[in-house]
Amino acid sequence: MADYLANDNIDILLVLGECRRNYRRSAVLYRERFPRRRHPNANTIRFLELRARRCHLRRQRIRRNIEDQTQNPRFLAILAIVHLDPHIMLRTIQRELLVV
Repeated sequence: MADYLANDNIDILLVLGECRRNYRRSAVLYRERFPRRRHPNANTIRFLELRARRCHLRRQRIRRNIEDQTQNPRFLAILAIVHLDPHIMLRTIQRELLVV
């Protein structure tokens, strides 16, 4: 599902309320009312409502910090193996480190 702007989210939810939580009708009404915007389908509106009810209107993106991985012994072993043999296959690394 694509991220919509905050104003778009509010407009979608307001249209959904006008249509008494009928997702298909709200998708059609939103398309008619806002012809120059992206048009969500009924499933997108349903997921947007679920996110709003869970207080997660803005999606949280997972950010991984590479510095956290530098202390991981498995990560360091993989780096060492690849440094010694840059053409090694992933399956060979998995077998050597017993990664499932």
